[in-house]
Amino acid sequence: MQQSNLSILNLENNVVSRKCIEEKLMQLPERRIALVTGPSGYGKTTGVASFLTNQPTRYAWCTLNESVKNPDIFWRYFTASVAVSTKNNKFSSIAINEELLASNISTNIFIDMLKELEENIILVLDDCHFLKNETVIKNLMHFVKNLPQNVSIIFISQMEVDDSLFVNFCNPVIRIGTKDLAFNNKEIREFFLTRNIYLNDDEINDLQRATDGWVTGLIFASFQHGRNYSDLHEEYFDNYFQNAVMDKLSEETKAFLVHVSFLDELKEPLCKRVTGNKKSGEILKNLIKNNIYIVADNETKKEYRFNVLFKRFLFNKLKKEDAKLQRSLFLRAAEWFRENNNYVKAIEHYIKAGEVETALEIYKNDYEKIKFYDPSDFKALVMSFPEGVRENDVLLCVDYSWLLALIGDYEDSKYWAEKAQANYDLRRDEYSDSEREFLRTKIMINYINMYLINADLNSAIRYYKKVLLNPGINLMKSEANIGEISMLNTAYGFRGELQKIDETYAEHFETIPEVLGDMSAYIAVLLAECQFERNDLHAVYTTLSSFMGKITHLSFPGLIVPCMTLLAKEKLSKGKVSEALDMVESGRKMLYSKSEKWQRLFDAFIAYICVYAGEAAKAEAYLKTEEKSVFDKLDSNNEYEYIVFARYLMAVDNLDEALLLLSRLEEFAIKENRKKSLIEVMTLKAINHYLRGKPSEAMSVLDQALELGMNDGYVRVFIGEGQIMAEMLNKYRTWEKYKGEQRHQKYVRTLISQMTDCISMLSDAEEAAEDDRASVTTSLSAREIEVLQLLASEYSNAEIADKLFITERTVKHHNASIYEKLGVKNRLEAIIKAKTLMLIE
Repeated sequence: MQQSNLSILNLENNVVSRKCIEEKLMQLPERRIALVTGPSGYGKTTGVASFLTNQPTRYAWCTLNESVKNPDIFWRYFTASVAVSTKNNKFSSIAINEELLASNISTNIFIDMLKELEENIILVLDDCHFLKNETVIKNLMHFVKNLPQNVSIIFISQMEVDDSLFVNFCNPVIRIGTKDLAFNNKEIREFFLTRNIYLNDDEINDLQRATDGWVTGLIFASFQHGRNYSDLHEEYFDNYFQNAVMDKLSEETKAFLVHVSFLDELKEPLCKRVTGNKKSGEILKNLIKNNIYIVADNETKKEYRFNVLFKRFLFNKLKKEDAKLQRSLFLRAAEWFRENNNYVKAIEHYIKAGEVETALEIYKNDYEKIKFYDPSDFKALVMSFPEGVRENDVLLCVDYSWLLALIGDYEDSKYWAEKAQANYDLRRDEYSDSEREFLRTKIMINYINMYLINADLNSAIRYYKKVLLNPGINLMKSEANIGEISMLNTAYGFRGELQKIDETYAEHFETIPEVLGDMSAYIAVLLAECQFERNDLHAVYTTLSSFMGKITHLSFPGLIVPCMTLLAKEKLSKGKVSEALDMVESGRKMLYSKSEKWQRLFDAFIAYICVYAGEAAKAEAYLKTEEKSVFDKLDSNNEYEYIVFARYLMAVDNLDEALLLLSRLEEFAIKENRKKSLIEVMTLKAINHYLRGKPSEAMSVLDQALELGMNDGYVRVFIGEGQIMAEMLNKYRTWEKYKGEQRHQKYVRTLISQMTDCISMLSDAEEAAEDDRASVTTSLSAREIEVLQLLASEYSNAEIADKLFITERTVKHHNASIYEKLGVKNRLEAIIKAKTLMLIE
């Protein structure tokens, strides 16, 4: 028997701490079983070994191999690992043979001996994908079912383990999968620092995109320090994938992988259509089960994709195949996507198949059905057309101009707008009357968009009047918001210039829907945000009410996120925390985009609510504070997260780091001309100085913030800070008079007056919430509180029944009673309200 099979991995000194893995494994004393699964090279063994070496609990390690197909050998290895760990040779002397194993006698002796240990012990079975013998699996099922209370067990496997192994176990199993094992940005930074390599934010982002956080991929990347991490050297990866994966697969499976390598999504019907292999579904399921570098985008919907580097490896093989075969694969994919109404993917694959005319036909004929949630996707589609086609087609030219305007490239946007106009003038006689009307209006709308973003109000209004003659044409193709939580921070909101918004939109508000079609929904949210900032809360609902149908129909994330967070802010302004959270959750349900950036903004807003409600500790998970630093790179897509992070730092009394971050945010807002953000940041900076006992500095910064806010009539940004701002504004009045200045006195009096009303409203809301809590606490039984706590801990009805020794039917009865007493409709709403009323932890 090899001693190395019974020893823990020898760890290097530079192993990166894996917080996600450690936090899950820390639940072992209660849960008692953990399952760690993922492809080779993801650091499964290292992560578990690192955890165990830093724990006081005794552990026994057993690494398996192909020899464990023999039950005798498996149990001798397993029992010997405990003998080595406990230095008790009695475990090695357990009688083991085929007959004793078949009757579970050997297994029961092992269980009884483990019970006699005077301390807790963690058993580790590494490389469990070698466990295929039916007798071994039956013995293990018996062992797991009767696992002693002082024993925990960790299974490590490349393959997914059959759930039947745990079917009779009383506790939910801790599951650590590929997503947990993948390195996040902070861990990538630490990993390279252990190798004395410092990476900037861009390099880390490139590595994350290029490797999916795969540990072996990061090791190979470290060999090419100084190269472009967005284009990693292929030789290391090709050799690895060939030896570790491809050489072990059947010819049929290898052909399947290569022939679907160009697909961004792996679904059974699509793969079957592309390859023509009737066994495609079975092959795909086996690949997923065996963790062959396939990542689950959405397990519920059975949507998967390749690991980025593995996809590149396979696609390079496809490019060496016959050109005719490649074309037929692309064409089959294009036809499948077209039949399933995914016109974007259909266009992309028709172009790859060389069917450019068909792609252009779909782009024009199905234009109204194409919807883009991310401008970068729209740009990729437009740019996928050959340059000669793109430059001579009016629609492609005008759409490209629109995209360039969105990202602030005004000169190039104007160039492509003029090219669109020139192409239209050249070919106008070739179009039908309806085509001419559509393209002419499309060109003019693009000019409006371009001029608005460039703040050329006179030119924009001139085009408004032209388009008024041709209303009703829906021309909205892509997002008007490329990643902001507030429309005020977009180009259309002039980065927070409320007066400019009034001048540009308010006068034309009645005609905007006719002029801009779906685009008008963005303007409605923008105007509602202006009204909120000026504390005209009633007008917010009035403005949005007639546009909610259009907003929900469009379902663009850049529209949903600002709209629903605005409605949540309105709820918060009245002290209705639970209703604000409800608004956020409603917004999440409306999002159809898979983009993490929009979910991240919702998370950041929930973190803001937590800080607002005095529960800063709860904000940590939503902000992922362990991954953030006050020195991180700032950009328009993460600015809001870091403003909330600064609030969090202040809430936990880390005023020094908060001030440093606020100073960086101030510089960024000035550089990018983001007025709304600048006022908020300077207000927070003033509060920071005030909390540090530096009133003079606080008043000076507050003076600058008031100067910025006064001309545009900002109110909420000040009064939303609550009691401390009321105190500061009163002191400011005295401070300004002492300086012999009076320019902000009227403005400050207005703020104080509205703040008084606001604080009174919040006080009434708190009293009502306390009465509500008292009422609910009285009406809920002790058993219902107990069930509520288990619901919040994510236990299923069946698990709750087991824990409380009641039937599942009784649990459902308790649930119905809880929902009725709390006035909610489902488990999520019950948990949110219960936590808001502090009924549960």
